[in-house]
Amino acid sequence: MARTLDLAKRTAILDAAKSIFIKDGYNTAKMSDIAQEAGVAQGTLYLYYDSKESLASAIGEELFSRLIEQCGAIMKKIEAPDDVETLVDWSLRVAAEDHATLAMIKEHKQRTKSSISGRMRFVNEVSEALSALTSRGTIRRYDNITVLAELVLSLMKRLFMSRAIFEDTQTDDLKAGAILLLQHALFDDVTLAANKLVKSKSARSV
Repeated sequence: MARTLDLAKRTAILDAAKSIFIKDGYNTAKMSDIAQEAGVAQGTLYLYYDSKESLASAIGEELFSRLIEQCGAIMKKIEAPDDVETLVDWSLRVAAEDHATLAMIKEHKQRTKSSISGRMRFVNEVSEALSALTSRGTIRRYDNITVLAELVLSLMKRLFMSRAIFEDTQTDDLKAGAILLLQHALFDDVTLAANKLVKSKSARSV
């Protein structure tokens, strides 16, 4: 009979692996140090993960799953050009909060399958969200929604990596540029002009 693995212990192991990978670097990290950090015997660690590669893949999988769910929820709520700012703000918050994990995944993407499968799931989630917005008549209509999803995701990836890879500290210009690009990619000129007019009138009335 297969042994049931403990979820709390699995979480502790992943947290420990993330900490050791970030502190010592993936190449020099040892399974024995991860086991000690997690408070488990090394034999127990191997019951859950048989290598550093499988640990790195699991860490990437968990991060991608969380980001995919959050991104889809935010995108499906877009109703107007100004709502794009919420998506950009969230992407930059991810960059600040998860920069060490993102850097580790980026550095070792060749060793893990999580970055490939995670990217495809991300494309599918963004495509689904964009299709829903198109069906409601909220955004521009494209012949190939997957291509649009790829382009949106490429921009979001730059935002995600702003701290992890590019070490940006001042992101005001990056944020403004990302918002402008996404607004013009998603909304037609009439909608953008109307939105600009409403904001101009609102500013004059203050």
